[in-house]
Amino acid sequence: MKLANIVAKYKTNLDKGHRDACLELNNRIFASTPVDTGFARNKWAPKGNLVIGDTYAYLNNTKYIIPLEYGHSDQARNPNGMLRINVRNWASIVRSKM
Repeated sequence: MKLANIVAKYKTNLDKGHRDACLELNNRIFASTPVDTGFARNKWAPKGNLVIGDTYAYLNNTKYIIPLEYGHSDQARNPNGMLRINVRNWASIVRSKM
């Protein structure tokens, strides 16, 4: 097998793993967002490219998303937030997708 083919294969695998890890993080953040009316949960939106080295973000412009992150909700299952707790697990999410 030529070196170029080996590099292309691993790059494809890395790109897929990175993409899958980003989507898993999105799913975890979405699922852990407290729900009363569902408005805040449904305001999550990806921005950017799912390519290694590119900027990618999962945004929510709900005006009360920061209070929700810090547990100011009767529906909050975890006072450690939906972003902070899931971003802390980024390394394990990536490992599980590679």
